[in-house]
Amino acid sequence: GSDTYQRWYLDYIYNLNRDDSSSIPLAYQHLASTGVEVSSERMDLLVDLMLANGDVNTAWGLTVLGSYWLYEDAVQIVGRYHYADTDDDNGLIVGYGIGSAVGDSTQPQTYPTTFTADELHSFYFGLNFYFFENYLILNTGLEYQLLKDDDDGDLDADSWIWQAGGRIAF
Repeated sequence: GSDTYQRWYLDYIYNLNRDDSSSIPLAYQHLASTGVEVSSERMDLLVDLMLANGDVNTAWGLTVLGSYWLYEDAVQIVGRYHYADTDDDNGLIVGYGIGSAVGDSTQPQTYPTTFTADELHSFYFGLNFYFFENYLILNTGLEYQLLKDDDDGDLDADSWIWQAGGRIAF
């Protein structure tokens, strides 16, 4: 195989019943995503544009993700910027804290603290550690989020989040 590749993709989901659910929140009817992925030896870049449209809300976003191998197939540095925006009141929902063990923890509404706003900025910087090729991956990083509500000006919330996780494959 080649160490360099490019890929363009287009994803689309049509929500037939237009109901709010844990997999499609805010009852969006049309969800689309398109982007490019470029990989060249030690560096990877992903740019993704998203659009969600429904009877009540419309939201869009941009994600730019880059990574660089510090040590080939062992340690990777990762950076990400995510932007989401809407012109609709309460068009974006962000949950903080530990999800409810009783309800559906994938829904932001079940978190102890939720905010609704119309603009989100997120910056992430971290490291991925690969063991046994990519069968065991441990990652850790720091994320800064800024949530703004320009419609009524009641909310400007920012937070720092440290994340750690892992993935194992068989």
